[in-house]
Amino acid sequence: MKRLLPLLLTLVLPSGARPQSAAIMAVRDTVARTADQGARRRLLEAAVREHPADAWAHYTLALALAAAGEAPSAGRPAFRREPGDESWNELQRALAADSSYAPAAVALAEIALCGTNAARLDAARRALARAGAPAVSPAAALAGAEVSLRLGDVAAATDAARAALGDPVEGPAALRVMGIAFMRLPGSAADGASDYLEGAARGGAAAPAYYRDAAPIASAAESEAWRRATTDSERTAWIGGFWSRRAGAAGIPTADRLAEHFHRLAVADRDYRLRWAPSLRFAAGNGDMDPDVPYDDRGLAYLRYGTPDQVERRGEVRVWVYWRTGGAPLRFFLAGSRFADVIPLNIRSSGPRVALGSPPTPFDGAIDLLQDLSAGDKELTQLRGRLMQARQLFQVPRAPSCGRRQCAPSAMPDAPDSSAVSYAAGDLTSYQAELSAIVRRRLAVALASEDARPTVDRALPFFYDLATFRGPAGMTDVVASLAIPGEQVPAFEYPDGRLLYAPRVQVAIASPGAPRVAFADSAFRRWAPRRLAPGEFLRLAVPLVADPAPLASHRVGVTVLTDSVVGQVYGGITVIPDYSSDRLMLSDIVLAEGGEGGTWRRGEVSLSFMPAQHFPARGAVKLFYEIYHLPAGSAYHTQIAIQRDRNGVWEAVQGLFSDNPGLTLDFDGRAPPDAAGTVQEVRIIRPNLKPGKYRILITVTSQARGEEASSERRFDLLP
Repeated sequence: MKRLLPLLLTLVLPSGARPQSAAIMAVRDTVARTADQGARRRLLEAAVREHPADAWAHYTLALALAAAGEAPSAGRPAFRREPGDESWNELQRALAADSSYAPAAVALAEIALCGTNAARLDAARRALARAGAPAVSPAAALAGAEVSLRLGDVAAATDAARAALGDPVEGPAALRVMGIAFMRLPGSAADGASDYLEGAARGGAAAPAYYRDAAPIASAAESEAWRRATTDSERTAWIGGFWSRRAGAAGIPTADRLAEHFHRLAVADRDYRLRWAPSLRFAAGNGDMDPDVPYDDRGLAYLRYGTPDQVERRGEVRVWVYWRTGGAPLRFFLAGSRFADVIPLNIRSSGPRVALGSPPTPFDGAIDLLQDLSAGDKELTQLRGRLMQARQLFQVPRAPSCGRRQCAPSAMPDAPDSSAVSYAAGDLTSYQAELSAIVRRRLAVALASEDARPTVDRALPFFYDLATFRGPAGMTDVVASLAIPGEQVPAFEYPDGRLLYAPRVQVAIASPGAPRVAFADSAFRRWAPRRLAPGEFLRLAVPLVADPAPLASHRVGVTVLTDSVVGQVYGGITVIPDYSSDRLMLSDIVLAEGGEGGTWRRGEVSLSFMPAQHFPARGAVKLFYEIYHLPAGSAYHTQIAIQRDRNGVWEAVQGLFSDNPGLTLDFDGRAPPDAAGTVQEVRIIRPNLKPGKYRILITVTSQARGEEASSERRFDLLP
């Protein structure tokens, strides 16, 4: 038996523990056989009193006081509820008795990571170092990595996580921490995202941590889908799809979207963390899998939209303002750290006052407030207009009633009477309710969306089009054509006088329910002997392959890096046709310059794309399109009709008096399809039409099949 004792001690003692006395071993055995929590706690309290220098007794009592759950990681506890100071103090006593007792240091780190106290994080890091982390155990290495990451020490987090990579249990979690650390380093987003997603693919006990990273910006439907995912493959698909969709919505690579999120998360952990959060390693599927996000309302806004462009103060209310291209600014109203449900309309602002000499009215503060808030906001502008009308009515003098006799001049009122003031108070209450309803509605919409588009120092306007063609294996080929105004594009000037234009173009297409987001990231280099002049354009084409979808969202972004960042992101909804059927079909119509050759090539055709917004009314225009499923050698007829676009009222009126409404061209041909059954057609036309908006409709009729197919595109002719 004496020979077996060292082996038994090795099996029952955690890594880093000193051999225990026979009395403590007996307590340990009794505690293991006691199911009642209260009884176990009393046994451990007695053990601590009798053996105050035993680290295991203090450590186990700390877990009992905290009612800690068992974590799936060996030797690492997890907490559902915040332990009290008693647990923290018992862990400190365990480490005072034996500073090398790694389980206590790991538990100390777990409590600090779940809480909001930065001093505890620092104490946990020192305790782990004294206990021998990261070398002592994978659990200690991972705890040290997570603590260093929260404290912003990216290098230490990477080193500690690397020590746990080979462990089958902690390896996926270590890849997660290492990936986050790399993504916080400049220029390492791609490497970090690769590590992060590799860890997610391994699944296991780390899966809840990956979900917790996404939870602050996940929709209710996405959270429900996560709860339904019960296998590693389902969870891996959920994580990959989650970040792929958000990258597509932002028009940036998945690596850049992940990096932006974790940069924001670091700020939220530092500045906006509000409450305790359960340990990351609780398995999915429990009723409390989705704990309250541990950030205040400022953190929720920051994680979705980043740093506000402007912060304003209106009395006790602060306003976070996010300026948006082509729309009203997004505003979050904050009372302290919480969203303000009510914006008091009696706030006095520093805005313009009423005309000098006019007496004050109850509406002045509300009008001043809305003047500041309504810039670029149609809804608030209308509300302010009604308030100004109410103020004008309030200022109209009301003649007093003097019966049949004539009122004396002194009886005429200098100010509104009490009934007018009462009516004004009622009006303000009504307007207050209307403004509050607007704020609450917009808040709900804002918290159901997000914005991670690249931040730029100056906007770079451009024009773009999307054109679709039949792609391989049931997919659809998409080409984004861009025209960037030459005078707006920064250029690198070389000593020999040449100029280099080097824009980066990113295109993303996301379809609801599609297994992936189509994404293209292209860096262009265009040399020029001189700077592009006004009226000249830098024309680019970016190809990508997407899943067919009746309704898909797209983002097209351009950035140019010089001494500052210049760029712009546009987006919208588009149709990605399915060309895989065997019926007669036409691709989208591409409009190009009338000259020879071009920078974009498809099959035997080379073109210089031009977005449909910019074509001269005089000169040649190339039309390119493809016809699918024409029988080889069969005859077909093509009609090209160009007509004024009559969508607007003014355009319709102009059409009544137009002497040049459009033109129609007819062609007959015989199909020589390629191996894929595709006929490519290039038509050069000279519209010779008046400037304006036009619609081009191409109709192809197959005589052999008795079918007809058409495609249309709108375009502008410039003077």
